[in-house]
Amino acid sequence: MILIHGGGAHSLAGYEHIAHTLQHEFHVNTFLLDLRGHGHSDGKKGDTPNITDVWQDISQIVDAVKQKQKGAVYLCGHSSGAGLLLNYLSWQEKKRG
Repeated sequence: MILIHGGGAHSLAGYEHIAHTLQHEFHVNTFLLDLRGHGHSDGKKGDTPNITDVWQDISQIVDAVKQKQKGAVYLCGHSSGAGLLLNYLSWQEKKRG
């Protein structure tokens, strides 16, 4: 599972507890990431100049997890991270045609 944090947050803003629980109680590998402009990501903090860049970042992470893991890859977003994922999935669908 790839967990996307909410706006103004970062991957270690309480999400590590969720990842730990999923891993140890449910045996679900969980990947936390910092979106552009958040946490330990590159770039100016709080700044995401182009949303398409963020969607491409998510796409690269999904591809990397698919190469590393067997089975399905799930996406989970908290707060505005959930809205971001809905838009990402719509963007992916449009890319496929």
